[in-house]
Amino acid sequence: MSKSKERSFLAEPGGKLLWVLLAVIVFVFAWWPTDIYFYEISLVGWLMFGSLFIWLLLTIIYVRWMESIEDETLDEKDEKENDIA
Repeated sequence: MSKSKERSFLAEPGGKLLWVLLAVIVFVFAWWPTDIYFYEISLVGWLMFGSLFIWLLLTIIYVRWMESIEDETLDEKDEKENDIA
């Protein structure tokens, strides 16, 4: 990217998804000291198991988001090359 199009880390998809990741981690670790059981498994265990699906969803979102950004930059490069030619 050119210097005029550089974005801050928080404007990038990875930066935004990092905050989601941190929020889930804080939620699980805040619940950790409680001794609640559901079907004889600690609630923290259920939260960690459920978070696996959240990570999978975040991975899919991140890949799709980055592909769309790459497609936009490739389209811009193609337009510039066509303008020069």
